[in-house]
Amino acid sequence: MASCDTILEEERDHELKVTFYPPLYLQRKIWVLDVMRREGIVEVVDIGCGEGQLLNALSQPAPWLGPPPPGIIPACTTSDVEPSTPTSPTSPNFNSASDPIPNLHPRKIAGLDISERDLQFAIDAVSPPVESPVVNPYMTAPVRWEPLVATIWKGGLQVINEEFVNTECIVSSEVIEHLSPDILPFFAPMLLGVYHPYKLLITTPSYTFNARFTSPNAPPSVRQGFPDPTGRTDRIFRHHDHKFEWTVDEFKDWCTSTAEKWDYTVAMSDIGRANEDDEWGRDEQLGGASLVAEFTRRDVGDDQRKALEDEARSIVQSDAPPHERLSVQEHMAHPKTRQPASFEQIAAAVKQHMETIRETCLSFEMIWYDREISILCGGWTEVLAKAVECSEGLDLKRDEAYKDQPERDAWMIELIGGPSQPRMLWPTTEDMGDRSFEFMEPDWIPVEEEYSDSSSSSEGGGDEWGESTGAEEGDVSWNNSEDERDGARAFHQSSTWLADEENGAWGKMTAANGWGVVPNVSQSDSSTTGWEGDESDCLSISSSHTL
Repeated sequence: MASCDTILEEERDHELKVTFYPPLYLQRKIWVLDVMRREGIVEVVDIGCGEGQLLNALSQPAPWLGPPPPGIIPACTTSDVEPSTPTSPTSPNFNSASDPIPNLHPRKIAGLDISERDLQFAIDAVSPPVESPVVNPYMTAPVRWEPLVATIWKGGLQVINEEFVNTECIVSSEVIEHLSPDILPFFAPMLLGVYHPYKLLITTPSYTFNARFTSPNAPPSVRQGFPDPTGRTDRIFRHHDHKFEWTVDEFKDWCTSTAEKWDYTVAMSDIGRANEDDEWGRDEQLGGASLVAEFTRRDVGDDQRKALEDEARSIVQSDAPPHERLSVQEHMAHPKTRQPASFEQIAAAVKQHMETIRETCLSFEMIWYDREISILCGGWTEVLAKAVECSEGLDLKRDEAYKDQPERDAWMIELIGGPSQPRMLWPTTEDMGDRSFEFMEPDWIPVEEEYSDSSSSSEGGGDEWGESTGAEEGDVSWNNSEDERDGARAFHQSSTWLADEENGAWGKMTAANGWGVVPNVSQSDSSTTGWEGDESDCLSISSSHTL
């Protein structure tokens, strides 16, 4: 570790290289989704949804349903088959709590923002897929097993939307730092007081981390960023529209006092550690580039909660126009959801599928992703497992080589007495009588074709994932349309929470004293085993079958 006294002059005159992998905006998104998976969240409101990137992820259907209710799956009718129960350790359980990435099953999602331009993208992001008139078995949309309603709203934070009251989870990622002093006081009373969700998830840039972009004794002029636009401090921020950036201590103080005021508990942490080791050993001291907080509603009784809501409503009174509902998108569940066919029909479809592709052993998950089979199962993987267990022509096996892997990687289905030769994808030279060259034109000459890989470059440069510069990362956000493209020091003029093209502001309110103090106003192989393969061949197939 170098001493500050031995730093060369050139090391003091430029910002340090700081990169993140995954990119910082994805790390924030992963954190939000991980909390939702852990809690089994089904209702979400994204405050400051921007172009709807989080909502788009939430609108993707789960590949299968949760566990079926007791009594749904009948017992086997074949007398000589003695299968295990679907939830026993010897049967696949794709809804296991030990799954590293459990499925989300959202039923109702909503997004709110002030920028109608960004909201048009959000509407597209949550729209149901358009079915193509051309049938392509390799490009079919996934089956949706559960209905979903996605609503997009335009409006300001200071206006009450009764649709949001008592929602299960509210997300506000990289939003609070954009709020002006006359809007910031509304944030906690509105979200925790009026709406009082079970969970509130917040992320915001860490000003403490900003020191990581320069050497310890670099002059202030080295830091490339944006001066505090409010003039309250001499800090340099990561984005032109940030009204403040909190240090770790300031963030903790605000979260603690806010949670206490509105009867919540709060867990605080950080995300976004730099890929590079800091030459001066400051990584632990400076923490992550984004601060995160998970607020959880306390059970204080209906009367106490109602009193807090009434108090919050008196604070956030506003003359601003009500929220405008721009779009309501309904994603319909497949008509055969929760209506499984008989075990005999399902087993017959599995056998036909494996015979058609001439495989004697396939992963359970690969079988499931055959659209016809999953529909016959009504969306329940447990039904497929029971149908295979009850079939005399199929065998359900667990590869012990993958016992420490997720359930989806460990289970195989074997077709007993399957075909002895694999299907050939194209004729062999023997089949063609070694006549391939007979099909060439006599005067044919190979020529080099022009090739353009448009995916290898992009407008503004072909930067690799994870590259960023100090003045960019942490200030950018997937819900505020800020530039998250790695390696580019570019900032879009997009202030989705402060600059309404028509009204010019969120609304008028007396300036706050300090950080959010409310003023006194009313206001997510086939090894092509030998078709003579024995049981060990089936169990040695790698998990590359997994889709």
